[in-house]
Amino acid sequence: YYIMEEAESQVLPRVAEKMRYKEILKTYIARIYKNDYDTNFLLKNRCENLIKNFEECGKEILISEHQEILGAKFCHQRICPICNYRKSTKTWHKMHEIVSHLENKDYVLITLTVKNCNAEILAKTLSELLQSFKRLTNRKTWQKAFTGYFRGVEITYNAKENTYHPHIHVLAHCSNSYFRENYIDNDKLRQMWQKSARLNYYVQTDIRKVENNKKGIAEVAKYAVKMSSILETTITSQKLKAVQILNSVLYKRRLVALGGDIKKVAQKLNIDIESDEEPEEKAGEWYKYNKGKYERKNVRTYVKR
Repeated sequence: YYIMEEAESQVLPRVAEKMRYKEILKTYIARIYKNDYDTNFLLKNRCENLIKNFEECGKEILISEHQEILGAKFCHQRICPICNYRKSTKTWHKMHEIVSHLENKDYVLITLTVKNCNAEILAKTLSELLQSFKRLTNRKTWQKAFTGYFRGVEITYNAKENTYHPHIHVLAHCSNSYFRENYIDNDKLRQMWQKSARLNYYVQTDIRKVENNKKGIAEVAKYAVKMSSILETTITSQKLKAVQILNSVLYKRRLVALGGDIKKVAQKLNIDIESDEEPEEKAGEWYKYNKGKYERKNVRTYVKR
């Protein structure tokens, strides 16, 4: 949960760490975009711009006095370690602002799973997973227990079995009567989820009270899949193909969502949880990445174009 707990002064070293890792991945990412690993890759075009944007991403960044990343040339690709980190931090800050406006501070963290699947049915499984969650939130038992939610999707990859594990994390806002009358334990949650997802097999679920809302937000704010993390230990053609498949399956998918009172507060505050727009007219200091670290440049003002 470094996103919210690390010292402000650690933002630049953290981004520099991601940049060093990105340099290692650069050659492999170029080959992924050129379809070197999977001839059925859905993004068929050999887009040289994607490769170039990936290479240039994060080389110069604008940092505020509060150590917030205000702007830079980002590639906005889900395959990018820099953009994954930035997206997670932005989502966390947005959610932190939203929940600070809610009077009731009781939340539970929920995990909903289905069994692993292979690449051929991953896209279908992901769509069914989201439809199942919608059915779950329409249940009266759910609506009595929770007044709102922040939902995120995560996909992990099992290299040993060459399978994918899509699942859902939810930060659910408890009703005032949740702990007195409408409490849901894990057995009850599992039954509700199995019916909503129409599963004919035993499934793992988890529900627990969030003692630290910041940690709960961070768990859900984690980007859907940190595809570059698949390659953190050993880089093989199988893992590179998996990254290529994930990049294809997640293309243009909306992976986080709000509901209930959390969504209403976000709308009132004019917060778009998935927006990637930069702030308007904010001043900060520019830093340029050079030889494994960031060096300070002149103070400038970043203006949204």
